[in-house]
Amino acid sequence: MPARMHIQAHGIAEDGRGVALHEGSEIRVFDLLPGEEAIVEVEHSSRNSGIAWARIVERIGPLSPWRTAPACPAYGLCGGCAWQHMRPEEQSRLKRERVTKVLQASLGEAPAIEGPAVPARTLGYRNKGKYVFGYEEGRVLLGAYRPRSHTIVSTLGCQVVEAAIDRVAHLLRDAVQAMALPVYSESGSQEGLRYAVLRSNARQQVFVVLVCTSQSSEDALQALADELDQEDAVCGVLRCDNDLKSGAILTAQQRLLVGGELPELIAGVELALGGSAFFQLNRELAEGAYGDLCAALGPPGQGTVIELYSGVGGIAFTLARAGHRVLGIEIDEEAVRCAQGAARAAGLDALVSFRVGDATSLRRESLPDAHTLVVDPPRKGLGKSTLALITELRPQRIAYLSCGPESLAADLLVLCAAGYRVELTKLYDFMPGTAQVESLVVLTLAATP
Repeated sequence: MPARMHIQAHGIAEDGRGVALHEGSEIRVFDLLPGEEAIVEVEHSSRNSGIAWARIVERIGPLSPWRTAPACPAYGLCGGCAWQHMRPEEQSRLKRERVTKVLQASLGEAPAIEGPAVPARTLGYRNKGKYVFGYEEGRVLLGAYRPRSHTIVSTLGCQVVEAAIDRVAHLLRDAVQAMALPVYSESGSQEGLRYAVLRSNARQQVFVVLVCTSQSSEDALQALADELDQEDAVCGVLRCDNDLKSGAILTAQQRLLVGGELPELIAGVELALGGSAFFQLNRELAEGAYGDLCAALGPPGQGTVIELYSGVGGIAFTLARAGHRVLGIEIDEEAVRCAQGAARAAGLDALVSFRVGDATSLRRESLPDAHTLVVDPPRKGLGKSTLALITELRPQRIAYLSCGPESLAADLLVLCAAGYRVELTKLYDFMPGTAQVESLVVLTLAATP
């Protein structure tokens, strides 16, 4: 492969790099949109995958009409929102094309696809921000790791998180700097602050999780929490101890320093969110998707709706509000406690209940008969054991909310072979500026295979 070459991008990868072909090899180039041409220089190539990564030496010809100026100051440095240099309309088209291709490849033909539905805000939509603590020239940094490195770049000023999160993140960075609190370093200090996780609600209140080593001073962390508590928007500050080297951010070693959990509203039910429980990053589109799912299932039947991977209960509460009887099963104990408490407070505990359980190890005899099954699995999809359970339960209808098109396609292949047919497929752009796309698929049991 030559060191330099003239290429034209024909596609875009999830990490935002333009994709081109040259003499049978795939070339990926930062900041090159489909249709754009450039002279590029190869920086790295993989013998195993046949993929090479290159940088632009000289642009040739016009820029894509779909190009737009990225909104975030750290675009291209932090690794997030890698499609932010592309207009939202083109992002939507490419996401729809991605889902269509994988479903067609798996099922033989793609079902009719609606959407994607897009949020009113393509910026300022994320209700959660994750930050890494670091230093640069004696100043505290709050940001993210540069892709494929351990270099931390500041992400303060991020345009994708809700405004209250960015404001509190600035206050946090300034307070840590002013108080001269120690910051953890992989190559230096092995104690101090490591990460911060900030969550905001619709009222723009912010809950702060300070992730630190277990040896960090309790007095210093309490003083920092008290300082943050002076900000009206801050509703609570949690300490989370983490001595792990694995890259995991949150552990079970948590204790509240000031305030309380974050109140959030979903389907008219108020939740109390802690540091760990999963909640969709885009509450606006999440509520819309849950409403569409409920509408697609039709009026309540006599049986119980079973929901696997129920989280803090957003879908279950939407269904219960419409009169469905729901059993939510979730592996995260904190999420189950949150959902149970919210159901009692909302007076819905006669219709909806939750229990701790691992969807990959459930047995048929532990579950009630279900006319309808709802699943909202992680990106890797359902897996063999859960698919086997579903085909044993044989519910008449399945509503599948997916954040992974490829795993969704693989799971649908199994379900369709078991006698289900796709009735509805609708897409949602929960995360504008990224390659991520959410899919709602409703299936009906058509015949015994």
